[in-house]
Amino acid sequence: MKGDCLCGAVNYEVDGEIGDAVRCYCRSCQQVTGSAFASVALTTADKFRITSGQESIASFESSPGKHRHFCSGCGSAVYTKTEADPDVIRIRLGGIEDPVGVNFKHHIFVTEKVDWYEITDDLPQFDAWPTML
Repeated sequence: MKGDCLCGAVNYEVDGEIGDAVRCYCRSCQQVTGSAFASVALTTADKFRITSGQESIASFESSPGKHRHFCSGCGSAVYTKTEADPDVIRIRLGGIEDPVGVNFKHHIFVTEKVDWYEITDDLPQFDAWPTML
């Protein structure tokens, strides 16, 4: 799978299919997306690579040990990585060109959900990251 940022400076690839996806309603995801939630899928670091524009990647430590990586030109969120689990990449699905096979499994951090958005499906809801992820 291929993806890029809004301005096209950052391009990346994921080998094979991406893992299960979640919708995250935490306050920092709301702020970084300007929306009610972020759509995120997990993959391993060995399956993810920046193919061009590495020099345009900037990062921000949004909470201790959690680094959000984004394009320094257009601000597009690309991926998140944590110091506690450095082999896991959390990809922002909005940049994937053709997200085939994405399977949403959960809603997470629902206690921080904005009151103007209603979850209308039957997927499990969690107050944090579920332990099975």
